[in-house]
Amino acid sequence: MIINKCDIIINSAASVNFNDPLQEALQINYFGCQRVLELAKECKHLEIFTQVSTCYVNCNRLGYIEEKIYNPDADVGSIVQNIMNMTVQDIKASESKLIGDYPNTYTFTKMMAEKQLVQSKGDLNVVIWRPAIIASSISDPFPGWTDQLSAAGGVTILGGMGFIPYLYGTGLNTVDLIPVDIVTNGLLVATCHGARPDTEKLHIYNCGTSVQNPITLYDYKETMLKYYKYLRLNE
Repeated sequence: MIINKCDIIINSAASVNFNDPLQEALQINYFGCQRVLELAKECKHLEIFTQVSTCYVNCNRLGYIEEKIYNPDADVGSIVQNIMNMTVQDIKASESKLIGDYPNTYTFTKMMAEKQLVQSKGDLNVVIWRPAIIASSISDPFPGWTDQLSAAGGVTILGGMGFIPYLYGTGLNTVDLIPVDIVTNGLLVATCHGARPDTEKLHIYNCGTSVQNPITLYDYKETMLKYYKYLRLNE
């Protein structure tokens, strides 16, 4: 039924655990994308394939970072295959060398998935959507909504419950938080735009706030405290 009728595919499945073992992270974030792409190529009426990535796929770069695939012709397939053929012991011994200057397996595997997607997409229209740190909603379905403890949700909820008493930092650093409803609304708009026949075959968008509407860690903490005080007064 999917092959015969589906015209839009949005792949948002991923592991956002930064500490996943490298082979496990590849199975979900890299091979997961490839398997959905294989299905997309079989669909008879597909208009667009949208991949939800992360704006930190290029976090190893300094300075101005463009909305593009850097080094798009890298032989990621061979790199991944070599990693999958390694023993667990060998990977543990050399993981930092394998992921290079990436801070964790999450950002590394999402980067690899993007490159392989662009190399393998063929004639498909593709959108790559790169959100920053996803936080609770600003309005829909209601202010403050979240259903998970990953990304900013975990810090907000666990901090409010007293399980996280402090975060390392000066408080002056800008933290790139983006409400989940802005992420999903923008994702739908980008998908519709990418499906238009008069546009390019590949569109890449970052979805963040640090440039237009920055917030510091201190402001984030103060906003949380005000919200929790409001909840207590209205219990």
